[in-house]
Amino acid sequence: MDREFLKSESAVSEVIGFILIFSIVVLAISAIYAVGYPTIQSSKENAQFQNMEQSFMVLQSNINTVAFGQAPVKTLKTSLGGGSLTVYPSEGRITVSPGDWDVLIGAIEYEKNGRSIAYEGGGVWEKYPAGSAIKVSEPRIFVHEDNGDRTVSVSIINISSENGISSVGGEGGASVVTRFNRAHTPEPDYSPGTVTITVTSYYYADAWGRYFNETLEVPVSPGPGANEVTATIPDVDTLIVNEHVIEVEVS
Repeated sequence: MDREFLKSESAVSEVIGFILIFSIVVLAISAIYAVGYPTIQSSKENAQFQNMEQSFMVLQSNINTVAFGQAPVKTLKTSLGGGSLTVYPSEGRITVSPGDWDVLIGAIEYEKNGRSIAYEGGGVWEKYPAGSAIKVSEPRIFVHEDNGDRTVSVSIINISSENGISSVGGEGGASVVTRFNRAHTPEPDYSPGTVTITVTSYYYADAWGRYFNETLEVPVSPGPGANEVTATIPDVDTLIVNEHVIEVEVS
């Protein structure tokens, strides 16, 4: 009878030991998952945005190629990685004074989990969920100094779409087709003086402001409206402004 009791007690001890070890293993795996999974996801998302930055640099090059007459159409293929790619043909605006330049510039934007990267006004911009926007690649707005003469050159890239706002999203790939529509490149007609450039950008206005202030080294002030910045460029001798309309289709 005692022998049977001892055998029974030994078996119970083995079961309890197995349960304890199993519980420790489960807890360890859960802890690793809880700590490691967000890190893995964050790394994957950062890698996706690094790839998308490169895609938007290629897109910028494609649009420049089409806009300035080097090719009638260009196509970009990229991976969405769970995000969405959208064409906004009526978003954003650039005004240049003096002159009657007041142009809706549109945008092409990739967004995932509150983070975004966009082609807008000829430049590439990125915005984080918590924080300000940054410039990835500069627009075609330049200030040149040559023997005391100051020239301001503004190439306005206008993103248009026959389909209005269009979007594609998911884990698969996307195709971005850019086609030349028209260009307006008048001869410079300007008396020396001060030039102002105002940009309206719903998400990237602060990055535009830093581009004007830090790269072009000209004074910047908040625009008269929300999400606007105004660059004031004094002592300009020559002002060159042109507009290029590009049709964009995503699928």
